[in-house]
Amino acid sequence: MVTCNFCHREFANAQAVRAHLKSCPPYLGQRAARPAPETCSIRLPVREPRADGSVGTGNPRQLRLRQGAPDLTSPDNLPASADPDPVRQLDEEIAMTKRRINLRQLRDAENELDRRAKDEEEEQAHQAETARKADEETRAARQRELDERKAREERDREKARRKQQHRENITAAKREAIDCWPYRAFVSATLKAEILEEMERRLSALPADELPLDELIRIAIGIRDRCYDEDSRAEEEARRRELNKQQQEQQQKQQHAARRRTLIQHGVAYARREIEGVEGLNYFEKRRIEQRVQDELDEVTGDESRAEIEDWVEDILDREGIGFDDDNDD
Repeated sequence: MVTCNFCHREFANAQAVRAHLKSCPPYLGQRAARPAPETCSIRLPVREPRADGSVGTGNPRQLRLRQGAPDLTSPDNLPASADPDPVRQLDEEIAMTKRRINLRQLRDAENELDRRAKDEEEEQAHQAETARKADEETRAARQRELDERKAREERDREKARRKQQHRENITAAKREAIDCWPYRAFVSATLKAEILEEMERRLSALPADELPLDELIRIAIGIRDRCYDEDSRAEEEARRRELNKQQQEQQQKQQHAARRRTLIQHGVAYARREIEGVEGLNYFEKRRIEQRVQDELDEVTGDESRAEIEDWVEDILDREGIGFDDDNDD
């Protein structure tokens, strides 16, 4: 706010005060009491172009001096009175002193207005410069954000492109390794699926988007052949184990059959010895009893011991009516 030094009213700025002075009663009253224009020329501040093209407010006293007007604030430039009346001269001197005071106040007011106008201009220039810098910083921040977003989008596109190239190269290498395989029609679907799964696992760990496709195909062929060889060796080992198992089972069966035959022969021989020692039996009865023993011993499993076979034979002979003394027991 700017205050008028004559009526003490407040205005928004110095320009409003200057416009107010045209109708300010105290100011106009003091101005009317001033000397004639040729002896008391007072001018309001004049806007002059500065060196940078802007308009500034000059000092009133300096403007009067440049324009050739007398400086009434200086006692040397006051007009001399031609009236010889001392009283009148005293009144004129008092009036002149009042004018000097009023002129000095007016000059101070104008200087204050000029200072405030200059401060206001500087403040406006500072605010404009601050706003300009803030606008530049905002534009720079937006540009940085735009550049970062473009760079991020470019990285995402490059990542997606490399991922797609990675997938395409792996698929092409797997297809080429399987299609050019002469044994592909003779392997099982299970083995083929295992080979493809192993290719996928091994090739996915490689930078497939950077390696040449021929190199990836050679790696896939190596994986295919290794899986096939391992499966062939596993099948061969399984066949060998199965053959060994069958041989062992056959051998065990043969050993068991041999033991069974041995036990049967032992039982028949034991029965023959016992029968030969019995008196009163003709040849046909002996052969019948011996055949009876052999028929029953056909149920031998081979897990019996010789003592169990002998007990078995003695039971058969008991059923035939041939008893044994304890002294004849083996």
